[in-house]
Amino acid sequence: LHRLGTELPLATPQPLALRAGGTIAYTVRERGQTDIWAAGVGQNTPIRILNDIADERDPAWSLDGKRLAYASPQDGNWEIYVYDLATQTSSRITRRSAGGHAACQ
Repeated sequence: LHRLGTELPLATPQPLALRAGGTIAYTVRERGQTDIWAAGVGQNTPIRILNDIADERDPAWSLDGKRLAYASPQDGNWEIYVYDLATQTSSRITRRSAGGHAACQ
């Protein structure tokens, strides 16, 4: 369609991420603390996944969507942890040496 010589825009195609569905994990900083939240793509009701005294950041889902890896200094040093959604427990998977290097378990 043309109106006064200007083309009307077509509907914007839906981004692939919205067509695929799934859940997005992200961080929110409130009252001096950073926690991990998640929301279903296209949903508007987020849930707090982790809420403890230590900060958490850099969330990444496992391929099967059942676990969430994240970084946290909850044991004193920044380490990588994995949170199991079914059991609602976290396991540390790295151990920093005195020199500051991390080793996987």
